[in-house]
Amino acid sequence: MEVMTDAVIDAITIESVSDLKRTCNFHLSFADMEPEIDKRLRQLQPRVSMHGFRKGKVPLVMVKQQHGEQVFFEVANDKIMQSVTAIVQRKKLDMAGNPEIVPERLKLGEDVRCNLYFEVFPEVHLADLKDLKLEQQQSEITDEDVDVFLLYLRRKGAKDFTEISADTAEGTKVVAGDEVKLVYEIKPADSDKVLDKVENTFIVDPWSGLPEPVCQALPGMKTGDAKEVQEVMPADYPVQDIAGKTLVYNIQLMSCRRPILPELNQEFFASLNIKDTDEAGFRNKLKLQMQTGLKDKLEQENKAAVFAALSKVYTFAVPEVLVQQEAEHERTQFMQQMQARFNLPQNKMDKSLLPLDSFLDSARKKVRLSLVMQQYVKEYKITLDAQKVEDYIAEKSEFYEQPEAFKEMYQRDKKAREKLSNLILEHQIIDFIVERADVTYTPKSYFAMMKSA
Repeated sequence: MEVMTDAVIDAITIESVSDLKRTCNFHLSFADMEPEIDKRLRQLQPRVSMHGFRKGKVPLVMVKQQHGEQVFFEVANDKIMQSVTAIVQRKKLDMAGNPEIVPERLKLGEDVRCNLYFEVFPEVHLADLKDLKLEQQQSEITDEDVDVFLLYLRRKGAKDFTEISADTAEGTKVVAGDEVKLVYEIKPADSDKVLDKVENTFIVDPWSGLPEPVCQALPGMKTGDAKEVQEVMPADYPVQDIAGKTLVYNIQLMSCRRPILPELNQEFFASLNIKDTDEAGFRNKLKLQMQTGLKDKLEQENKAAVFAALSKVYTFAVPEVLVQQEAEHERTQFMQQMQARFNLPQNKMDKSLLPLDSFLDSARKKVRLSLVMQQYVKEYKITLDAQKVEDYIAEKSEFYEQPEAFKEMYQRDKKAREKLSNLILEHQIIDFIVERADVTYTPKSYFAMMKSA
């Protein structure tokens, strides 16, 4: 079947409907399609059955009467698709997603007329990185952090407690790991208005859920003690009434219990999947696990900061067809997460309960950032460092009982390796941006880092 000629394509005008939306129309001659229609009808003839005729002996004219329109639609569809491909290639259209093809006239015996609607990718012009202001977090693990985390792990394994009071032989002051019952009120420093009053039982550790000043004030207190501490809230705190203000916490310690901690022995080490080692080896392996978790958290937080900064710089329009696809992907992912979290049957969640519109803003940002990242790759010729992929696999394999099996999985599973390669390339692009941007580094403690959202 003859493809649309270059001369015919050159005569087609592409019209701009908006920044990225384009349209054009074209027609296809029925006379050009007729030989292909006749050819397919002759190929069909031996398989046609009709009352009064043996199979394959139905006259061609009757085959045309019965199947001519259907064959015409098939040929016209093939011709339309071939023509669209030819137009895209000849016009060098940077088309985003699949076009919408709307036949204006599609009738046997007449020329076909079609309207083509599509979107193109935007031109992405990268800003000078030295003008990009970034805030990046920095953190490291101290021996004290390991001690606190180890205390937390031992505290989780405790089954018995000792009440701590003035008569307790081992001491009356609160220490890290104790279980305390307390009441505290929160007031603005410049007012007597009580914003909140909390009465509950907490563990004295970084994961207690207590405000940090309250948690830090507890060690050294005794049952019945009262203490006042203050905290200056960040200027960008999401609750406007207290953003940038100083809060006062009035603390009253009601009671204290001390857990009887499990011994640091092989049984305790094995409960944390760290085996065949002494206490020093256990601490080293625990610190390595903490460092890996911290590294992942820093990468996550700092990547989010880079993306947030880029989102402020780049606000160009993106193809809505890609936004719709990404929004649908996000909605599907969210539904799968809910099904897994609440153990719901597959395909039992109604999509109508999650309107696609609620995912559009997030999807639009992701599409825009993806185009920016692709432009960095293209413009600065950033290529995947294969060694970084191998290093990542080797590092993560150390936390599995069968490291070699973990490594082999990435050799065998092409999709998993491709996904990991894309992640490593993303890290490389982010490193490229951070190295050239105007960066402010903010130090943060291990526990503050790990508790951040």
